[in-house]
Amino acid sequence: MAGQNDCGNLAGTHSCAGQSKVDNDPGEWKLVAKGTCKDLGGMLKAEAKKRYQEQSAS
Repeated sequence: MAGQNDCGNLAGTHSCAGQSKVDNDPGEWKLVAKGTCKDLGGMLKAEAKKRYQEQSAS
């Protein structure tokens, strides 16, 4: 969710926790317990990076 990221984003527009601006941005990340990412509706790093690149290209 917006403002709940744990560090910088893939775009490089910020480098700190709590600075995400929109919900479900594939360029943001949050640290969760191993094995729970998919259950929480998230993506693994490789998936997020691919989606972010696809969105940036369009």
